[in-house]
Amino acid sequence: MLLLTIFLDFTGYILRWDQGIRWALVVGTNLINKIPAIGKGLYEFVLGDAEPGASTLLRFYSWHVFRLTLLMMIFVFWHIFYVRRDGGIAAPQPGQRGDTRRISRFTLFRREMLTILVSSAVLLIIASLVPAPLAAPMDTSDVRMDVRAPWFFLWVQQLLRFGDPFWMGVVIPLLVLIIFILLPYVFSTLPEEQKGRWFPKAGHAAQVIAGTVVIAWLVLTFLELFQSPR
Repeated sequence: MLLLTIFLDFTGYILRWDQGIRWALVVGTNLINKIPAIGKGLYEFVLGDAEPGASTLLRFYSWHVFRLTLLMMIFVFWHIFYVRRDGGIAAPQPGQRGDTRRISRFTLFRREMLTILVSSAVLLIIASLVPAPLAAPMDTSDVRMDVRAPWFFLWVQQLLRFGDPFWMGVVIPLLVLIIFILLPYVFSTLPEEQKGRWFPKAGHAAQVIAGTVVIAWLVLTFLELFQSPR
């Protein structure tokens, strides 16, 4: 779900199709080209053409509103099912609970729908009051690249200042994602009395690793934030 969320952020950001998204589109997609053997084919599959253009906008629209959204819905329903089966988020084991009953389907559905409605209402109010920060339509013929990456890619833009685009822009971000994906499986063994707790003592190794990655991400983001665009 983390990877899908990043892809949805990226494709939704590109749908603005203004000068502000040029870094994300040009640099972000060109990083795919740096992947050995499959880079060129994957690049054309993602963009829908040999270079960014009208077909790219259509391709990203289909990725954002259908393909990625469908995958996200599947994983969200799977996640909700497990939340209900386990009795809630970070709930103790059934044998350690005073009440072993599961959340009813009706209660879970009501809570989820209420959260969705409130969140949607807040977003609609913000969107109505705050103008969209759209710039001039994107000009793909303009070779200048003096724009800053979107906030969720600032750390990658900072990494690209340090060395080879393949290692800094592809390998390291993939390693970060793999670390977060594997953490729950590598450090999955906990004593029974610590299961269902936030930040259990037996999980300190996983907490330190995750915390270190988050701190590094924040440092790189702020370093790039206070540098001039490239």
